[in-house]
Amino acid sequence: MNKSTFVQTKNKRNSGNIYILYTIIFLFLIGISWIFFFSQIGILTVGDEVAQHYPILMYFTKYLKGIIQNLFSGKFAQTMFSFQVGLGEDIFRFSAHSAPLDILHLIGIVVPQKHMFYFFIILPFVRMYLSGVSFIHFCQFKQFQNRYILLGSLNYVFCGWIFYVLIRHPFFMITFFYLPLLIEGIERIFQKQKPNFFIFSLALSALTGFYFLYMELLFLAVYAFIRIIYSFKGSKWSWSLFLDKVLSLFRWVCLGLALAGFYLVPVILGFLDSDRSDIHKPIQWLYSLPTYLKMFVGMLSGKLVDWNILLMSALSILTLFHFLFTSKKNPDREARFLKSLTLFCLFCFIFPVMSYIFNGFAYVSYRWIFLFVFVINVVFVYHLPHIIHHKKTERYLLFEILILFYLAFVLVDKKFLPQPFLLFGAVILWMSYSCLAIIPRIQRKRKSSNKTNTSKIDILPWILCLCCIILNAAGNMIFTYKENDTVTFYSWEEAKAKFQKPLFSSPQISDYDFYRLDFYREEHLENFSIMDPGYYGLGEYWSIINGNITKWMKETQNNDITTDNRYMNLDQSTIFNAITSVKAMLIWNKEQEVYLPFAYQKQDKPELQGPSWYENPYFLPMGFSYEKAISLSEYEKLSALEKQEMLLDTVAVRDGQENSQLKDLNFNETQMDVEIKMEGMTWDKQKKKLVLHQEKGIMTLTFEGRKNSETYVQMLSLDSEEERLVKYFSKGVLKGSQVLPIQSDWYWDRKDFLVNMGYSQEEKTQIQIEFSGSRAKEFEYGLADIKVFCLPMDQYPEKIQQLKEESIINFQQTSNKVSGDIFLSKEKYVFLSIPYSKGWIAKVNGKTEEILQTNTAFMSLKLPAGGHHIELFYFTPGLKLGFLLSAGSVGMLGLRVILPMLRKRKESTKNQGKNHSKDKDQSE
Repeated sequence: MNKSTFVQTKNKRNSGNIYILYTIIFLFLIGISWIFFFSQIGILTVGDEVAQHYPILMYFTKYLKGIIQNLFSGKFAQTMFSFQVGLGEDIFRFSAHSAPLDILHLIGIVVPQKHMFYFFIILPFVRMYLSGVSFIHFCQFKQFQNRYILLGSLNYVFCGWIFYVLIRHPFFMITFFYLPLLIEGIERIFQKQKPNFFIFSLALSALTGFYFLYMELLFLAVYAFIRIIYSFKGSKWSWSLFLDKVLSLFRWVCLGLALAGFYLVPVILGFLDSDRSDIHKPIQWLYSLPTYLKMFVGMLSGKLVDWNILLMSALSILTLFHFLFTSKKNPDREARFLKSLTLFCLFCFIFPVMSYIFNGFAYVSYRWIFLFVFVINVVFVYHLPHIIHHKKTERYLLFEILILFYLAFVLVDKKFLPQPFLLFGAVILWMSYSCLAIIPRIQRKRKSSNKTNTSKIDILPWILCLCCIILNAAGNMIFTYKENDTVTFYSWEEAKAKFQKPLFSSPQISDYDFYRLDFYREEHLENFSIMDPGYYGLGEYWSIINGNITKWMKETQNNDITTDNRYMNLDQSTIFNAITSVKAMLIWNKEQEVYLPFAYQKQDKPELQGPSWYENPYFLPMGFSYEKAISLSEYEKLSALEKQEMLLDTVAVRDGQENSQLKDLNFNETQMDVEIKMEGMTWDKQKKKLVLHQEKGIMTLTFEGRKNSETYVQMLSLDSEEERLVKYFSKGVLKGSQVLPIQSDWYWDRKDFLVNMGYSQEEKTQIQIEFSGSRAKEFEYGLADIKVFCLPMDQYPEKIQQLKEESIINFQQTSNKVSGDIFLSKEKYVFLSIPYSKGWIAKVNGKTEEILQTNTAFMSLKLPAGGHHIELFYFTPGLKLGFLLSAGSVGMLGLRVILPMLRKRKESTKNQGKNHSKDKDQSE
């Protein structure tokens, strides 16, 4: 087979037609999917799309618009810290996973907020379309034939990975666009072209998110390594030459990353500061046989329940296996390179440890599969012309691959025919096989009869392949969504009602009256505060959040933090709400009043539409003072509930800065004597094992409670072999603990839970705990102990009043600064309900003061008696270094442009001088 079969000539007269055809077919497929699916069911899902991606789009379009307005008005200082996000977060950190600097966000700046819902719906399809354009650009650079590039681009954008992110993580799609450009940039460097294309592609990719950048860099390293190995054909291996090529590429990688340093450095430091970087799980080396079978079938048919479902077109999968198993005596260098790259991806696909590595050593995740999709489609575009012209003997190989998939269908589910998505996959597989196996036979007969020329004969198989791909793409998109019972969609009416109107209209927070709001949780409400400047909430749910907050919640066993990157509130704890400046709690119906903390009273707020306002009469401002402080080393000796109660008397600071000891504290919480009755379960307390003998088991805790108290139930070393929700019931209060096994993606080494069953004026005497098990077999929990505590509120009003006596007044908040005044009668610790971060700098009366990390999560200042003007300034950690790297890389790129120009001008001047002298000599 000659090279012209694989590549096109350099005549690009028809190169633009492929974009027109691609656009037409893309719009047709999206239209079909919209008519038969999205228009009926909707596109927004109950999950991260609503909880994270939509709020961040709303926030950042406002944020970028504000930056532009400030620049035009001469204000160069931009907001770096937001109190609207949970207890307060660095903007670079919480937005890192949602492509905040995506170029398409610039379009969102001009979109009115009332139309942002429609912009959010359209944006994923725009990214999807541009991904295909990027793939076409790469393939044209490689000089593949346009007709096969078109087929490959459709395969590329209508695959399982795209379907998965389209309705779950639409911002992730941006990496699908940048990957072909990054690979093209590497190819340009190996062809000794200028590295500018690669440098800018890498910088732009880095600006849209470090998470996928990490995966891309790993893949680029492997891609470049294999490419370098095959570049030594015909020349002697040389370690010096190998290292020279590696170092040459490495410097361009560093330059591209440095160009995005102003964003990348703060984000990486934020990740290292989070709790996610400390989680280590056991490595899984192999899957079970049924899992491998489902993954194999999932290459071309299956429900989109996980990232490892490739769901490619049957045509591309047949081409892939044909390419791998076809042996040629003298394969060209490109074929051997692609085969090595494909085998590497298959190795990563088969062994979970590789997915563990690609996911940043956090847990096994196949989000990297977009890399494999790219390789499969490059192989498809490269190898499809060969299959169309294959020999008769190779037809049997295709048939064997076909039978292999049918056997996998049967092994995965013996009743696969009644399931529409499997039946559809089988039909498409047969059609694709027919297209590849039968058409070349007809083609050869037509060639031998000389009825037409070769170019016209080649159109027939291409058209049939195109039809197979179009039908495959439309069917996969429709069937996988309709048959997927793991996805819950909002209807269009529900989506518009939820996102085009605010959840509630709250009283506006003024600069001089900072406060937070608690609420009985509505779905995903924790992130919606960033869309509404009218209130500050408590919860947040982002990929990266302040690790000091999650560590504090973990050490106090807060039940309302579910994972290391998500907390909803503070479990309605009276004390925690007080020290975090919660002024009121919002509830939506009278039945939710049982969740109100101590003393909260309903207030009429005519401007508040929707929920009811229950105000905290013992509200503490953002800054108040303690006389005593213990050391963090002694603080760690306290139980979870003691760490909560101690906040009424003292705080914990760095060793050497304390003025009190643990023995000086008195605790009022009381552990209750509990009588336990169990239904449908047995508990071996010595072995720390709780076994359910039926689907649900009920444990009833009976005790003699206390009046005017909060009642807590504590579960120690609670774990399970599968993810489970343990429920607690007491006098109308319903709480739940999310129990995650070590195999779970969201596991973060949390096994102890302290559950607040609410405040009650009358004593509570009973708590019921419901454990969920399995119908098919006995289900086992790990459980060391269960304790019940009562925390009386008798001394709470007096102690809160003491803390409030000397607190910050004249509070003011600007973009990166908070300030206020306080008068202290003696040396005290001024506690600030602001999450601790290295980005804060404190000045007291104009002089820099040390900020003490307090109770793990917060800040305090140790100040002498007298009046003090306190100023706190925030600057994102790593931002200065990032800007220096970016400025330096811009300077280096500038020198790369300027120096050759100066050298060229110097040589031109020198040549002109020589010519002038020569002319002068001739004239003489």
